[in-house]
Amino acid sequence: MRFDWMFKALLVAGAGVVLAGTAAAQKGGEGDPQPIIIFPNPDDTSVAQLLTHCGDPIHCPPIRAGIVPVWEEVENAALPFHQELTGARARVAAASQGALHALTEGALLASPAPVQARRDPKDGWLLSHADGSFLGAGERLGYVGSTYFGDVLVLAQTSSGVPLRDQEIDGRASALVIALPHGEGLGRTGALGVWFDGQIWWAYNEDGTKLPAGQHVVYLDAADKGGRAKHEAQNDFGGIGLVLDDPRLNGHPDAVVVAQHVFRQSRNRSPLAAFYDAGAARWIVYNADGSSLALDETIHYIVGP
Repeated sequence: MRFDWMFKALLVAGAGVVLAGTAAAQKGGEGDPQPIIIFPNPDDTSVAQLLTHCGDPIHCPPIRAGIVPVWEEVENAALPFHQELTGARARVAAASQGALHALTEGALLASPAPVQARRDPKDGWLLSHADGSFLGAGERLGYVGSTYFGDVLVLAQTSSGVPLRDQEIDGRASALVIALPHGEGLGRTGALGVWFDGQIWWAYNEDGTKLPAGQHVVYLDAADKGGRAKHEAQNDFGGIGLVLDDPRLNGHPDAVVVAQHVFRQSRNRSPLAAFYDAGAARWIVYNADGSSLALDETIHYIVGP
């Protein structure tokens, strides 16, 4: 891999060491490791909408995806207009796609701040940094949106996690769940992760802090539009990410990739970003703050059309 690009980008981005610790594993064969979650009272959350059945193409609402380039430092950037995303059920998930010049120079540049979407007053959509910082000139943001995504609202700041109780994904360890912050930023600085407890999926703060009241979490099952990859020595990218080998992505620099960390053994405070390595004709998913991505950790991702 072209590690000279990586080191250049890390210097530019001012990457630091991840602050998240390692969750304690259960012993004696009693179960899988668990993230550190204070289990919330069920009354602390409200379900705004559930996943729509998507078992066959007739019932599958379209997924709209695209790239929003940021040409100058701004507070937020507008999505192009999509008629399907104007209704009340529409939801959008977003993530960094590296730098604008990544397709020609292979730059890894990405902000360590999480990216999230919110509606504008005219029923369009805006992308911004969840911590309130400005989008930097040269950022490249990817998004996926649909009317079948679920949405959970946190009502009380009591727990670091929120259960995604939804019959479309309950009991399905094989579901390709992605859950990302949505709506107003609320000063968020760390990433959300997902975890399957054997019965239901959870979204949780990777840094262990409590989810703030008012936080929306948009979630989806990427299903046949998604994939799962485990970080191994064979696909490692400089210790901070992994190389995706997916026929839908290989050789396709115009694809959109939104990725999610899936808990296995350790927490990962950094949002995930993606960029296309033109030399290798592969997409890379990596920790946007330049911190290490533990071996054996897993990611879910969705491939935008």
